[in-house]
Amino acid sequence: MFPDVFQRIQQSVQDGRWELIGGMWVEPDCNLISGESWTRQLLYGKRYFKEKFGVDIKIGWNPDSFGYNWNMPQFYRDAGIDAFITQKIGWNDTNMFPYRLFWWQGPDSSKLLTYFPNNYVNEIKNPYSLVDWLRQFEANTGFKKMLVLYGVGDHGGGPDLEMIDRIGKLKKLDVYPNVVYGTAGEYLEWIRSHDLSDLPVWDDELYLQTHRGTYTTQAKVKKYNRKLEILLRNFELLSVIARPFGMQVAAREFEALWRVLLLHQFHDDLPGSSIHQVYEDTLNELGTAIQKAQEGIDHALDKLVEKIAAPENSVLLFNPLSFPHKGVVEMDDADPVEVRSLRDDDGNFIPFQITEKNSFLFVSNEVAPFATSVYRTSRAPSANKPSSLKYSGLTFENRFFKLELNADGTIRSLVDKRNNREIIHESEAANVMELFQDGPDTEAAWNVHDTFDRRQYPLNDDTTIEVVETGPVRLVVRVRRTFRSSKMKQDIILYDQLDRIDFKTWFNWQERQVLLKVAFPVQVLSKKATYEIQFGAIERSTHRNFPIDQAQFEVCGHRWIDLSEADYGVSLLNDCKYGFDVKRNKLRITLLRGSDMPDPTADIGEHEMVYSLYPHHGRWTDALTVRKALELNNPLLSRVKRNETGTIQKITSLFSVSKPSVILDTVKPAEDGRGIIVRLYEAHGSRGQVPITTHSTIKSVEACTALENKIESDIKAHNNSFEFQIKPFELRSFRIVLE
Repeated sequence: MFPDVFQRIQQSVQDGRWELIGGMWVEPDCNLISGESWTRQLLYGKRYFKEKFGVDIKIGWNPDSFGYNWNMPQFYRDAGIDAFITQKIGWNDTNMFPYRLFWWQGPDSSKLLTYFPNNYVNEIKNPYSLVDWLRQFEANTGFKKMLVLYGVGDHGGGPDLEMIDRIGKLKKLDVYPNVVYGTAGEYLEWIRSHDLSDLPVWDDELYLQTHRGTYTTQAKVKKYNRKLEILLRNFELLSVIARPFGMQVAAREFEALWRVLLLHQFHDDLPGSSIHQVYEDTLNELGTAIQKAQEGIDHALDKLVEKIAAPENSVLLFNPLSFPHKGVVEMDDADPVEVRSLRDDDGNFIPFQITEKNSFLFVSNEVAPFATSVYRTSRAPSANKPSSLKYSGLTFENRFFKLELNADGTIRSLVDKRNNREIIHESEAANVMELFQDGPDTEAAWNVHDTFDRRQYPLNDDTTIEVVETGPVRLVVRVRRTFRSSKMKQDIILYDQLDRIDFKTWFNWQERQVLLKVAFPVQVLSKKATYEIQFGAIERSTHRNFPIDQAQFEVCGHRWIDLSEADYGVSLLNDCKYGFDVKRNKLRITLLRGSDMPDPTADIGEHEMVYSLYPHHGRWTDALTVRKALELNNPLLSRVKRNETGTIQKITSLFSVSKPSVILDTVKPAEDGRGIIVRLYEAHGSRGQVPITTHSTIKSVEACTALENKIESDIKAHNNSFEFQIKPFELRSFRIVLE
């Protein structure tokens, strides 16, 4: 838009007068974005700096993000960034962070040199404080040189003339420490000239002990973000699979959509801490990108359907996940009036159900990873199969669970029939909506308060409960409630063939300065709960023994949280939420807030969400909770075949991974058009050999970085497979060329 200004910036970079740092597309929120979003922020960001300025960014720079997830050392190192600078952890409200210079270690053992300057911005108004900072820094690190960040910062940018004048006067004082201008790169180079082997190691997340409300504020933006992350992933995957059948999508088309998503992952946009006008633009632009990504997926599925030989009106399923998936299929275009029976590939009858909305619903058999399966419909009636679903009064059952509700719609009892175990804690109810005072606060969008110290509001006593669907596939119990000025409608869903309970929930939310959580007190005891993070998981305390535990009264997670004993546990899955807490035996999701600053209308209106209860034998790793959460978030894709064209029987698995703890997350065209990039991560904290198999002969395979640069390795392909070693929570990428 201003080419002359941009040219002057380029010249300043060449002259060494402008230091480039960060390397990401924007400075994103570091907690909420997915692992693949992290990769794209770095891929597109670093490539831009290289193309426009000829600079390979080496310093990670996130001065205003609201905490830093545990996997950032791995993400940064994988992208060629070897140091990280922020001062934000100095904002902690409970504990002072113990280090200024340290190695930050991720769950895969990646280490990143990390430096914390003393303050957010420094206007050089108090020279005595600088001396005190230097004294503290030397005592903390042993180093006598300290990097100070100066400038106006937020809403102002770089240093002003008055500030530079004050620095000039300090430089002339003989009794004052020596003051020199320099760059972060020069300072880190000086640091690295010393022996750093004795630097302390921080092997954990960098949790920011403030601004915890950003995990929840502006819920629609967070839902759109999760949805678009999944759609872009599926679009790229399907474009690879459909390419042999005539689908051509250039990498730049994907990048254009990714750029929209990456832009709105900015650290005051996605967290919900922007003004109202921002969210008018954000929801509009994300909504348009969602529509375009869905159109791309539809086009790819149409290409696959066209090539598969199957009878007219057959239902074709595609599994977008890297493991076998048995899941719910609900279709609006299957002409349910005409369908009287459904058969699988082997001719077996599959129970189906016409829903309240007149859609066509069934639970599939397992569909192979990245593959298709065909189900044939018929007007002839099918043989009836017995269903385990039944109810009497407020008691509901399937083959897995016996569920009893209270008159207010909360859960009185939930028995796991397989393990003969009561799940809900005695004398407490579960699926309880808890309303808390949430303000006033001068930074309302940013901050949420410890609910254990807040006023709790009573719920209205106007519950209605009705069974709205019964059939061979699922039983749906609808609960309606009002909360102050807001309304809730929730469908509690039990399936005949699935061992999870879904809570499909709708709110018309009208509250201000009110926070809403849903609570599940369970009969499980553990000092640690586990939360999903980007391409990994983290354990956090369920007690409040120490100040650091007390400060983490609200934490960030992604698609699941879990509380497990040695032989049994309960996972809580979700499709669009990020704020959680687990204290003692109670798992809670923060569903909605009513912040009134800087957007006085934040979150007012309608919201839809799904969370699911998944009780399981063993720990979360034994129960494959990661897979269950992926199935909820990225269900089977379906299409009806309207004609009998086609020459192949099915699309077989593009890739198959035999190690259960390894998730093949990303399949995409290489940025340079040479082959396919696949990205995998180890999700359970285990190590071992990982065999990868594909349906085609592999011409070549090479390990690569997140930036798709080759890594020297001894990996060799053998016909249609290759193997590699993986470490706990390690992220690996490969470039594969197929025949």
